[in-house]
Amino acid sequence: MLQCKKIMRDFSNVVINQRRREKQEKHEDLLTYFINMEDEHGEILSDDRLEEIVLNFIIAGRDTTAQALVRNLFLLFFFFLISEYFVIIIEN
Repeated sequence: MLQCKKIMRDFSNVVINQRRREKQEKHEDLLTYFINMEDEHGEILSDDRLEEIVLNFIIAGRDTTAQALVRNLFLLFFFFLISEYFVIIIEN
């Protein structure tokens, strides 16, 4: 379990550091917003806080994607005619 946590933390640090190196490029996304954000004391967010934010995005995205895939598979199997139609489209 500790090795998995280390992998996730290392990945989030790579993402944060890469975005900081690309600072001269204009990015309009949530990570850039948080990197440029100041806390209630006027200080930029720490690397640890940014790491927590990135990990939350990764986990939330994984859960959302999994839920969407499960729901779509359910609908495909529930509506068999639709799934047959997609098979025909894919084969052609």
